[in-house]
Amino acid sequence: LYILVRSLPLDLPGLIQLMRFAIHAHAPIGDDLNEALQAQHIILLASSEDLTPEEEALLNQHPHPVTRIAPPYYTTRLAQLLAEGTFSAT
Repeated sequence: LYILVRSLPLDLPGLIQLMRFAIHAHAPIGDDLNEALQAQHIILLASSEDLTPEEEALLNQHPHPVTRIAPPYYTTRLAQLLAEGTFSAT
């Protein structure tokens, strides 16, 4: 799992939820697309304007799941994924 951040949450609850999710899932957070493409699953925090057409194409061709979360849904969607336990490291 890799959390690819192209736009950070701008509110405190969003930032806290991002940190909670990353800690719970033991997932690295970064903005390196090449590093993200090595992961078995990518959580993409970005709006459509945050990616170039080439980057969008690479993500669409990725053989593993890419879960895209757009602002302003960072807090609620990350909380939902955390509650589902899909990305639990334990």
